Parts: sequence; structure tokens; C-alpha cells
Amino acid sequence: MATNSLTGAYTINKAIATGGTNFNSFADFSTALTATGVTGNVTATVVAGSGPYNEQVIFQNISGIGAGATVTIEGNGETITSDTAIIQTGSNPNRHIIRLIGLQYFTVK
Repeated sequence: MATNSLTGAYTINKAIATGGTNFNSFADFSTALTATGVTGNVTATVVAGSGPYNEQVIFQNISGIGAGATVTIEGNGETITSDTAIIQTGSNPNRHIIRLIGLQYFTVK
């Protein structure tokens, strides 16, 4: 996992372990962002042909994020889904695939 604040280009590729500039999952990317924050623009590109990804992920508490230090996920046509039921009614806290909590300057394409 990253130990320095993130800035620059990264990949998400489940075929490769998390390390260097690659994250094995969206959850690993989220964990690194929360643990280290950002010091500049961050783009994570999902590697074409690496999906589908089967997970639920929450992005929150990213220190340093702002107008001069944005976070972008480039989906590259890949799919993220969940095998957990996404119930549309009631107060189910798991009604998400990707959840952004209290964030601005975060883009998912």
C-alpha cells in the first residue's frame, strides 16, 4: 500500500497485486486515498479487459482533495457490480456500488 500522499497516474487491475502505481481493487484504492490523502491531481484508470469487479466501495475522508488536487476514476468501459443484494427500499445502508461521502472534486467516468 502507498505510504506517501497520492498524486499522478495509477491503475486499477485485479490481475496484479496492489503495489507501486497499481491497485488490485477499488477498495484498495479507497484505502490508500483515506490513509495517505492527495497532494495533486490523481487519476486511476481501470485497465481495459481487467473487469468485471465485484465489490462495494466507499470513498471518504480524503485529506488534501480540492480544486488543485482532484481525484478521477477512468472506468475505461469496465464494470463494477456487487453480489450483495442492493435493496431499493427502507434504510439499507448497502444501497450502493460506489458511495462518495462528503466529497467534492471527485469524478467517476
